[in-house]
Amino acid sequence: MVEDNFCYYGAIITLRSDSNRLPGKAMTSVMGKPLITRLIENILKTNISNIYIAMPEDEENKPLHNFLKKFHRNNIKDIFFGNKDNVL
Repeated sequence: MVEDNFCYYGAIITLRSDSNRLPGKAMTSVMGKPLITRLIENILKTNISNIYIAMPEDEENKPLHNFLKKFHRNNIKDIFFGNKDNVL
């Protein structure tokens, strides 16, 4: 049962590996950690209770998908795949 004044908040992170300006941005190391790891760690410090990932389903994004499954499976509620041009 949910308390009357309690709300669940969620975050949707859209990811792709083929950025024109900075390819592989999500996996770019910032102070020794991939950028996506830093983003997830910062979200976990808030009152957001559910993290969802939306990303294109193609071969180029498989390494990113595998990284998320390996290192963040306990932090991510679900990963959704969509069309490269409109992942949401």
